[in-house]
Amino acid sequence: ITRREVRTILDILSIVITAIHMVSLYMVSRLQIPHRISAHQTTWDLLDLGIYV
Repeated sequence: ITRREVRTILDILSIVITAIHMVSLYMVSRLQIPHRISAHQTTWDLLDLGIYV
């Protein structure tokens, strides 16, 4: 596996994670569940890590 392939996989993963994040934020705003927010912060931390790879 080449570095470029790794980069492509990471890009796809970040897009998927972002989509899941947006859906979960939408669900939280609809359902008003505040305790789910900590999971969202973790998701953003993972995205931040992905940017630096």
